[in-house]
Amino acid sequence: MFAQFFLQKKPAKYFFIFSCLAALLLSFSACSAANLLGSQCTPSTCDYFVNDMAVVSNGQNGDILLADAENAIYQYSGSQWNKIGDEKATVRGPLFVSPNFLNDNTMFLGNSVSTDGGKTWSLLCVSVIGISPNFGTDHLIFGKDAQIPGSGTPTATATANATAAPASAYSCPQTAGSFYTSTNNGQTWNTVSGPANTGDPNIFTISPTYGQDHTIFAQFTDSSFATNLFKTTDGGQTWSQVLTGKQNLVAIAPNFAAEQTLIAVNNTNAQISTDGGQTWNTLSTPVTSLDINEVAFAPNFFKSNEIAFITFAADSSSTTSQGFYTSTDGGKTWNQQSTVTQEGVNNPAFIFSPNFAQNNKLYLSSNGQGQGPAVSSDGGQTFTTFNSGLDLLQAPA
Repeated sequence: MFAQFFLQKKPAKYFFIFSCLAALLLSFSACSAANLLGSQCTPSTCDYFVNDMAVVSNGQNGDILLADAENAIYQYSGSQWNKIGDEKATVRGPLFVSPNFLNDNTMFLGNSVSTDGGKTWSLLCVSVIGISPNFGTDHLIFGKDAQIPGSGTPTATATANATAAPASAYSCPQTAGSFYTSTNNGQTWNTVSGPANTGDPNIFTISPTYGQDHTIFAQFTDSSFATNLFKTTDGGQTWSQVLTGKQNLVAIAPNFAAEQTLIAVNNTNAQISTDGGQTWNTLSTPVTSLDINEVAFAPNFFKSNEIAFITFAADSSSTTSQGFYTSTDGGKTWNQQSTVTQEGVNNPAFIFSPNFAQNNKLYLSSNGQGQGPAVSSDGGQTFTTFNSGLDLLQAPA
């Protein structure tokens, strides 16, 4: 765990710096300032690497893009990425941005929170795993026990003691539980139990219409190490099992209260339910389920029936079909829009613009080796990179 974390937080360019310093001490050989600054990094050997990216509406059919790019937070202005500040998370996690970002400037990353648009961060004693779609009014966030790198036991208490969080401002849950909720940006937490005899949730997918249906789909592992997908319609007070076996990802339709549609993908197949998870049908996809990296419903799915998925990157000798695929009939048939693929280290692999019905835009967190984020204005047929303002860095292994 510690090695994995170190690779994520300390890319190879730093090992180069350390080796240069060691060379100076041992052999008095010269390391130029250019070398120490990593200027030898080129698009053929490095990436404009983005760990996590999020998109929210600017309120005028336009988008605000925010990214965690190698321990710094960037915002895209429309012409280039501008560094906002350094993130301080000690536990990795997705970047969650308030839907009301224009007014509250709030975002969460792993076990940290910022309320000034990413300029400064406070550490939390849990790792944030989701925020309410109505965060602007209900201020609801969800978290689970964070694990400090090198620690054998993931507990909120251990995390609080091990981090440099301002203890007077942020307190930990006092009782054990499967996950936690907070309505004050993580200053205090309530414990919510998952299904009986299970541990912390793995997948945790909140209904886009949570304010109406209070629905969450979450994956839990029980004491016999069996992993299954569960559903709650009361915010976690009661749970029912909807699928057996471990799922790799779960995607929920944007108007779930009315549509009741979701997709779950495991190592064997991709399945769709149109009755809230009571029954499931296997989707026929042009690639195996193991190759699917991300699935998402278009924001206007209720009218368009459009779903998209993207595959993992494959080497040039691979015979597996790969690329960006869309369906406009609810997943019955699929069309390959482009051959673009995604590395598994970028989160999420792609995002629909919140204003997709108006601008037809999709965003990639990484458009392949050395290129960085990309945008499509034609529904995924072509993508154009936009990496101006980002540093060129060695991607994590």
